[in-house]
Amino acid sequence: MEQPSPAEPRWWTVRPARNLKAATYRCPLCDRYLSSLSDHMLIAPEGVAARRRHAHTACVLAARRRGALLTRDEWRARRVLDDWRAATPASGPPWRCPSCGEGLEAQFTSCWRCGSARRA
Repeated sequence: MEQPSPAEPRWWTVRPARNLKAATYRCPLCDRYLSSLSDHMLIAPEGVAARRRHAHTACVLAARRRGALLTRDEWRARRVLDDWRAATPASGPPWRCPSCGEGLEAQFTSCWRCGSARRA
């Protein structure tokens, strides 16, 4: 399985942040300045706290709407769906069970009535 480069995280942790100490950060999503005293978000690639960055809330929400900044659960769900889609046989014409004669839709690989496997 291909491993992503450190610059291409598969998923992110995203949480609200607010500091009481005055500091200025640069949002990694829009490259504009961000005050630590304002409401903003902390994003960390693959949960690595040492690589966390401060970002504007609006920038994070916009990136999430575009499908960027997936959470770990979203990334895992996409993997499950991708694996399922890859394993699902291609659609085709309906078929008839050779054992019992039941008519079945293309996506079924065995007869739901008698359990016989679909023949190629």
